[in-house]
Amino acid sequence: MTSPERVSLLLNRPFAQTCATVFACGLSTISVAAPQGGSVVVGSGSIAVSGPSTAVNQTSDRLAIDWDSFNIANGESVTFNQPNAAAIALNRDFSGSASQIFGNLTGNGHIFLLNRAGILVGSTGVIDAAGVFLSDATVDLNDFASGSFSVSNGGQTALRNLGSITGGAGGVHLMAGSIENQGTLDTLNGDVTLASGSGALVAFGSSGQLAVSINAPLTTAPSTDALLTNTGTITAFNGNILLTSQRYSDVDVSPVSNTGSVNAFTVDPNTGIIRLVHSTEERPSTPVSSTIQDAALEQADESGKTRTASSDDGAGNSNSLNELVPDCIPNPEENRDCIRQDAIKRYLGRLLINGQMP
Repeated sequence: MTSPERVSLLLNRPFAQTCATVFACGLSTISVAAPQGGSVVVGSGSIAVSGPSTAVNQTSDRLAIDWDSFNIANGESVTFNQPNAAAIALNRDFSGSASQIFGNLTGNGHIFLLNRAGILVGSTGVIDAAGVFLSDATVDLNDFASGSFSVSNGGQTALRNLGSITGGAGGVHLMAGSIENQGTLDTLNGDVTLASGSGALVAFGSSGQLAVSINAPLTTAPSTDALLTNTGTITAFNGNILLTSQRYSDVDVSPVSNTGSVNAFTVDPNTGIIRLVHSTEERPSTPVSSTIQDAALEQADESGKTRTASSDDGAGNSNSLNELVPDCIPNPEENRDCIRQDAIKRYLGRLLINGQMP
């Protein structure tokens, strides 16, 4: 694996520009009817339709709905009434066609939309929620229901925003093979992430913050000039902006094209950061064994006993999970949030206790 190229940019400075071409993502601009055929598969809630309005009344902290199709035409609205700002409503579109949002999609909690065929937010489309996550990846429902989770099998299609997407503390996070923003992406107290890859870890903080970190490289080149293209406006007030891509080195495509506006405003020293992180790695010629011997997660069970966590690196050296990922101690005075470190540790712990890497 080659070393990642990491570029950190200061407040209000535009990130690296590689080309000015806006890619055509191949998504139709003709919107169809409101969401169809919704079925609750995780948690509890109900769906009520009244003319052009669809209301989802969520009664559990986590809700997942499988839809025959998830589209919102101009003049239509879909509203999620959620228990609190930290609640999550996961929507999976199985239509085989890109989800098209030309109307209003709103919620007082987090709204997730996954569609393997891609997502288009049209010029009249508005998404407004405490947190927003849009992706062309898939997720295991058991993993989703348990806490922080991974999405996988993405990176095959495009995600395109021509409208307005607004998030609160949960932020706005877009992950797909290629992403184009011609509209506006705004957050208040949350981060903005544009991520290109085939898989990612989705982690949550106690304050409702959401973080998305690529954990699997892009395997095929999209039919675009750049993985991440911005000709619109991206703004994070009291938050950070991350544009990140991970791909195999033989995937020949430019990482970023920016002719738009990217601004991160801050009221504390740990926000207001704009980062561009791009990494490549060599494609493995043969499958790599992922078995880790004698692994168990160090954690307390209900009786108060603990189990040791160790892994053999192949040379007879055993390492504990705490040695691999040291604990992060939150510090409110320094506004230090440990959601990313804690999520990585929990994720690695699940891999170790299962005895194998993904």
